[in-house]
Amino acid sequence: MGKRKAGYYTKKKKFVDNRFTNKISASEEPRVSHNLCSASEKKFAANQEEIASAVANESVIKAAEEEVSLTNSRDISVSCDGTWLTRGHSSLQGVCTVIGAKSGKVLHTQVLSVSCKGCDRWKNKTDTVAYSEWWESHECECTINHKGSSGNMEVEGMKQILNRSLATHNVQYVNYIGDGDTKSYKAVSESQPYRSGVTI
Repeated sequence: MGKRKAGYYTKKKKFVDNRFTNKISASEEPRVSHNLCSASEKKFAANQEEIASAVANESVIKAAEEEVSLTNSRDISVSCDGTWLTRGHSSLQGVCTVIGAKSGKVLHTQVLSVSCKGCDRWKNKTDTVAYSEWWESHECECTINHKGSSGNMEVEGMKQILNRSLATHNVQYVNYIGDGDTKSYKAVSESQPYRSGVTI
């Protein structure tokens, strides 16, 4: 009796040995819905964003408490500055950052944007029913949060940061260390983010 080959037969009676050289035909390949992939990818991206946000929030909270410990006060000195995605005063995005003077750690950030990719795709269809339906679900996640000029992003960003320092960290940024841009400091000081009598 001859020696039997190690392997198996497919449904099409094709013998396949243990070197796994078989190639599945197109009709036998599993098909995955593109819509399912899209939904899964969106869910994964949302989860990643939520996790990243939680980690970032925890990090700045710890940094603020470290700054308070180092200064032995909840009235602290901070270094404030803004930057833009591109040079000049035509950038679509900008970021404002506040850093503890003692710890050198980031205590607050504020991203400002005058553009949204989703809105850009619908800009020529704003008078349609489809746009109205889309906007209902998009409004809460639209990235546009600045209506002024790009050059004014630092001013508005810093005002927003100082106005919420008490709510987020229970601290007051009473000493503002800047890069010589008096426009931002002047706007923040005049906005009086803290109780009467507290000057920046």
